[in-house]
Amino acid sequence: EKKDNYEFLVNGGVPHSVNPPAEDFGYWKYIVPDFCPKRALFLGVGGGTAIQLLLKKCPKVEIIGVDNSEEALKIAEEWGLRDSVATLYKADAYEFVNSEVKKYDFIAIDLFDGANFSFMTFSPVFIDRCKELLNPGGALVINTPNVDYAAMLQFQQKVITTGNVIY
Repeated sequence: EKKDNYEFLVNGGVPHSVNPPAEDFGYWKYIVPDFCPKRALFLGVGGGTAIQLLLKKCPKVEIIGVDNSEEALKIAEEWGLRDSVATLYKADAYEFVNSEVKKYDFIAIDLFDGANFSFMTFSPVFIDRCKELLNPGGALVINTPNVDYAAMLQFQQKVITTGNVIY
């Protein structure tokens, strides 16, 4: 979708990325660390907005991006994430971290698919494995859903009442 001077990657009505990367709106700026890592792993690439913002801040960072969507990765490449600036893999994030051996200074977990969020992200096994991939002093950032908002949407769509029970 296009609006004003921006192009958006939208899935299920949810914006996943914006091109050119915008520092003045959206959640992407909060994913970028406040330091310049030597090596960064992005689990969930979308159109690559957070990666582009990190590259703007830290042009020498080595970036690995993992996404299970071929379409998202193609858009990320069209929007500037070529092999020269980032290495992108089409893979399942959970499988990738289980087989990865490299260490990272920064890991971002942003595993939304449209409005859907994999709650496997909160699995202690997955989180512990991501922490094992961090260098000492490294940072892990997780983009999580607003569960209250998601619950409100569910109630608006599927309210069934029986006596004093709402489900």
